[in-house]
Amino acid sequence: MRREVNTHLISGLIGLAIVAVFWMRRGRLSDLSAMFPDAVLVIMAVVSLALIVMGFTKPEMRALFTEGDRPRIVITAVTILAWILAISRLGFVVSSFLAFAFLSWYLARAQRRVTLPTFLLWLVIDAAVVGTFYYVFTRFLHVRLPQGVFF
Repeated sequence: MRREVNTHLISGLIGLAIVAVFWMRRGRLSDLSAMFPDAVLVIMAVVSLALIVMGFTKPEMRALFTEGDRPRIVITAVTILAWILAISRLGFVVSSFLAFAFLSWYLARAQRRVTLPTFLLWLVIDAAVVGTFYYVFTRFLHVRLPQGVFF
């Protein structure tokens, strides 16, 4: 039998740890460039603190990892971690496209057979999503994204 844990408290603490790591690693940015990442970090910190308060006032006790396909969860988490690590080497565009393409294929194949035309359409959509993010961050928000091998 699995032991039940306070999921609100654990989620809040993990969220605050992530905020702390990213806050310490954010470097020196201009006021305009720092606006978006700082806003995301502040919102995440507020939500994390709310989860911690809920963990003490209305704890939700649940067993962890009892739902879902465990191998799929692990492979998705490892892919996201690899994406984060690859951004500094391959750059935002290449690493994001590769990660999104893999996750599109991997997660969809659990539900249905993925044909080549469908996968090619997803590649176009993945490229459009990555390109849109790149354009918005670099042109409108003036955030320099990590450069890599090709971009």
